[in-house]
Parts: sequence; C-alpha cells; structure tokens
Amino acid sequence: MAWRGRSRRLLGKDAAAALLGSIGFGLLVHRLEDFLQNHFHALALFSFDSPDSIATAAPAISAVAGALIGVLAWAAAAAAIALAVLRLKPRWLVPVGLLAVLSLVPGDVRTAPEFALHFGMALMTASFAALWCWRFARNNYLAYALVFWIMELQGNISNLLGTAIPAMQIQGWILVAVAAGGVIWVVLPGFMRRDQVSNASAWPPVA
Repeated sequence: MAWRGRSRRLLGKDAAAALLGSIGFGLLVHRLEDFLQNHFHALALFSFDSPDSIATAAPAISAVAGALIGVLAWAAAAAAIALAVLRLKPRWLVPVGLLAVLSLVPGDVRTAPEFALHFGMALMTASFAALWCWRFARNNYLAYALVFWIMELQGNISNLLGTAIPAMQIQGWILVAVAAGGVIWVVLPGFMRRDQVSNASAWPPVA
C-alpha cells in the first residue's frame, strides 16, 4: 500500500523537502506577482470575492471534505499532464504547454497589455511549478499529495483566520492542526529508524 509506514519511511524525507521547496516557490511567485501588479496596476485585474467557508455551519469539516476531493482532482490533473508529457513528441511540448498556460489567463482580460501582463504571470507560475516537479517532487507521489493537501487547505485557513469572528478563527486553527497533522503523519516515518517505525505502527506498543 502506498500509505503504509514502509513507503512513508522511504519517501518521507524527500516529501518534506519538496513541501519546503513548494512553500519557498509559492512565496517567491506571490511576491513577484504583487510586484508586477503594483508596478502595472492599471493593467492588473483584481478580484474581491467573499469567503464561502465562513457561511457554513462547520467550516473546518467542510474545508477538510473539500480538500480531500481537491487532492484527488489535483492528482488526476497531475497524472494527465505527466501522461501527456510522456506521450507527446518533443516538438509539441512547448506549443501544448503554452496553450495550457493560456487557460490560466483570467477571462476578464480585454486588451493586449492586460493579456501580456497576466499571461506573463501565468507563465511564471507554470515555470516555477515545472521546476518544482523536476527538481523537488520528481516521481515522489507523497510529495505531490502533501503539497496538494496544503494547497487545498491554505485558502480556507487564510479566510477563517482573517476574519474578526472568534468562532471562525477557532475553526481556522483547527484546520491548521489538521494540516500539520497530515504533514507529520506523512513525513515522520522518513525521519525514524526502521525499528521505530515498526514499534509506532504496532498495537499494543512493543516494549
């Protein structure tokens, strides 16, 4: 099984490194996008959406359920991209990649300068994502699942912690604990010895 202790022991360290790399790349992309939007603010398209997570009776449960579905969707998309890269002829990789990046451009773009700005930001994001897959994640399925898990929860955590409602902030901290628990469960066996992993997975505990 992919999620057994042995698999997590073999891939856990690399998954942890890949997660840290994705966080670093994400912060870098966010800073660069902020710089471009502030520098070319007349061309930037800003969206102001109300967070849907605070409208549910149990935001934490809803967010976790949505994250599980989101992880499966991201995993399917990643598998489709990997299959396309393996099947496509080399001369088609760049045109198909540019078409895929084109789908990330907002539909509200109306002028050529707006398109250039947002296509450039989408291309930058896709380039960092490809670099992360090539240098960090590679064929480590745990790394992809871990990053998809954090990606899906991050938006809801930000929305809940960003409100002034104490009850919603508590829900946000619950999500933080769930996200951290998932990360620890995946990567911890990679930092343990074989006998420690066996003892941790045994019940009752081995003396």
